[in-house]
Amino acid sequence: MSQSPLGSVFPFTNPSGKKVFKVQIPTGQYSNGYRKFTTRTAPTEAQARALQRKLYVEFQNNKLIPAREDKLEKYAIWWVRSVKANHVRTSTASDYEYKLRRWILPYLGQCKLSSIEPAVIENWMNELRKQGLGDRTVNSARTVLSGVLGYAHQSGILNRNPTSLVSPHRRKRGEKTQVQEPWTSEEIDHALTAVHNTKFDLFTHLGALYGLRRGEILGLKWSDIDLENGIINIRRTLKEERTYNEAGFSKAKLATDDPKTIASARKIGIGLVVDAAIFRHRQFVLKAAEMAGNRWMESDWLIPSAIGGPWNPNNASRQFKTFCKNNEIRIIRVHDLRHTAATEGLGKGVRLEAVSQALGHSRIETTKSIYAPYVQPLVDEFTTTMDDSHSGTLLVQLDNELSEWGEENGSPIF
Repeated sequence: MSQSPLGSVFPFTNPSGKKVFKVQIPTGQYSNGYRKFTTRTAPTEAQARALQRKLYVEFQNNKLIPAREDKLEKYAIWWVRSVKANHVRTSTASDYEYKLRRWILPYLGQCKLSSIEPAVIENWMNELRKQGLGDRTVNSARTVLSGVLGYAHQSGILNRNPTSLVSPHRRKRGEKTQVQEPWTSEEIDHALTAVHNTKFDLFTHLGALYGLRRGEILGLKWSDIDLENGIINIRRTLKEERTYNEAGFSKAKLATDDPKTIASARKIGIGLVVDAAIFRHRQFVLKAAEMAGNRWMESDWLIPSAIGGPWNPNNASRQFKTFCKNNEIRIIRVHDLRHTAATEGLGKGVRLEAVSQALGHSRIETTKSIYAPYVQPLVDEFTTTMDDSHSGTLLVQLDNELSEWGEENGSPIF
């Protein structure tokens, strides 16, 4: 057997009795430590050595793969349904498939896995930007593509994940985003006055004052409200779940799921303002049931739809936007109510740990990185403290300067 850094060339006799030369190129290692090889055959040693050099060049350029030549579309759909779906929530797998079908497969679906090189990915991401997508959306699609190609690499189909060589897009200053500035204290008061005794009364209080996520608010049931002990139990989230059939057609349905993280399953104390909102909301629901008549569905949902069932989160967001517009309230997303609660609490001096706990963040660093930079009182507290701690030096300097001025002008200042 002839050994070289390029691999091995050796004579071999086929089961038919024909003598050929085999070429083996090392392509990595399996998880158990054994080496991976790609093997080809040639009729003569000279042809085998030429093939050896060709295969080595292909390996270096990420083009040496097993005989299978999967196209991205077929492989990606298989991956999200048969691999990813076993490790994430149904809604998360559906979101991955949506991004595949919406942003990836129309551009790269017919490409062979081996042909998707870093330059191809760069061009694809740039094309998405030209289509008007923000960097956050582009990077999210890149993450999904990386998951697909990363698994192909782990499985030995690719020698590397080409996405790892392509950096995410950096958000540009001034780029448009759906995120809106949180309401100020004055805007909170204006909004809470406007929603009084409406279907958005308790909804807005829970979002803007307690920082509950949209799905957490709409996933609440009366059985989660412990008025005797003054506690709201966050036990589930309500979301619109989209599933795809074999033909790629989607169907949406409402479904409940566990809270976003372990820390999101939490208990929140009920204050006087929210307690009053719960009382008003109970009366509002009774009137809504009376108006709906026979269409009303008895249920345990805390904030139901117009006929008593679960309230579709997307419908709630649209109606909230319309309500704000009609009542001269600055329009922000429902999720921005959560940002409002966080920044308002930090601005009022609530400890960072307390805000993080109430929001259901797994790590305090999450709360700090998202909200602390936008809370001006925290910055003011630092500068004021530093200024006050050294104000004595300034007073001494001023006293000396005033004394010198008085001496030069022959009279005291005061």
